[in-house]
Amino acid sequence: MSTMLPVTTRQEAARGRNDDGNEAAATWIAAANTTYALDKADAVSGVIPFRHRFLLQEVGGAGKTNWRERIEFSKNGGAWTAIAATGDVRWLGSGFYADNSHTLQRIGSGTFVTTNNAMTELLNEGNNSTPDLVGNDEFEAEFMLGVLASAFTVGVDDFQLRSVIGSGSTPLDEYNGASIFDITIVDTGGPAARRRIIFT
Repeated sequence: MSTMLPVTTRQEAARGRNDDGNEAAATWIAAANTTYALDKADAVSGVIPFRHRFLLQEVGGAGKTNWRERIEFSKNGGAWTAIAATGDVRWLGSGFYADNSHTLQRIGSGTFVTTNNAMTELLNEGNNSTPDLVGNDEFEAEFMLGVLASAFTVGVDDFQLRSVIGSGSTPLDEYNGASIFDITIVDTGGPAARRRIIFT
């Protein structure tokens, strides 16, 4: 008698990234599962641009088809809110990559699903990325985002990000606690080219 394995979705890791290159060349803000800061002085038209990547896995041994990932934010420990075109944290477009292109393995080390359409910008109701996982495998999803600088007070406000599934924003089955961390806001002033933090 065969046993049906449960589908178990998991967010294992996350990492902040600068919007300064394509999928391969963009620089990292910090190490994986590490808090990082965004600079108000980097804002363009009042919005601070950045990218955020998740390592997403199926760990129950069952297939998960048509994984349509979305993203939510929580400001100052408040309720989780779906990211949209407007709001304190919002979708942006990037000039460095094409929406719906594929990610390569940059964070994880498990069996990787290469056909994933998981480089996302200006998300259209969560319908872009549709990777199929067969079980005990993973993919990485990267999002182009922006923070409304005027909505955050330096030293007071911060926010967190998490991945969810589908237009109904269904939480994943598991979250590695280290992969949901504070993102803070600073204001250093001066030319952006001298302030950009690059982690290698």
